[in-house]
Amino acid sequence: MTKVPIEKAKVLVIDDEESMREACAKVLTREGYQVRTAANGEEGLEMVRQVPPDIVFVDLAMPKLAGLEVLDELAVLAPDTIKVVITAYATVSAALEAVRHGAYDFLPKPFTPDELKVIAARALERRCLLLKNRELSKERDQAKLRFLQFVTGEVTGPVTSVLARLHQLDSMLMEEPQAQELAQEAADRLERLLSLLERWRQNGAQ
Repeated sequence: MTKVPIEKAKVLVIDDEESMREACAKVLTREGYQVRTAANGEEGLEMVRQVPPDIVFVDLAMPKLAGLEVLDELAVLAPDTIKVVITAYATVSAALEAVRHGAYDFLPKPFTPDELKVIAARALERRCLLLKNRELSKERDQAKLRFLQFVTGEVTGPVTSVLARLHQLDSMLMEEPQAQELAQEAADRLERLLSLLERWRQNGAQ
């Protein structure tokens, strides 16, 4: 699995409480994470635009731009960033709402340093899994493209040559209607095959 070492993992903590930001930053920095903090949603989103983090901790209850709105913006700005909600209003309905807005996990206040470490480690593991899936998807696309290039390269040339020969024969078979009909039918099928190969090639290149 693709790994993001802790010392390279970027974490952003968005919370309007200075003491909470500092406490989270202290704990996570000691663990080895690269930590930045933001005092509100607007500031946090600007930081994300500059350097997308691996993990974001977002407080739900913030002035101006609430946590759920921040999550919605993050879904567009950094869809692969793992979002964790932190809140003093820990209810089942709040947790479900946060998940609907893209949160991966939910951390109720107050929480201990160990609880924060566990959640961060879990989020980082999730981030690694997403990166691995992206790599696998890219590898599959590349393999598909190589296969289509091989098929079209191996088949298109001979088919084109046969098709050209059939068109030449067409004028030579004027007195043989049945043979001319068979030649035309074969040419039509070969042209459909060429069209199919071209669609394959175009789809594989996308």
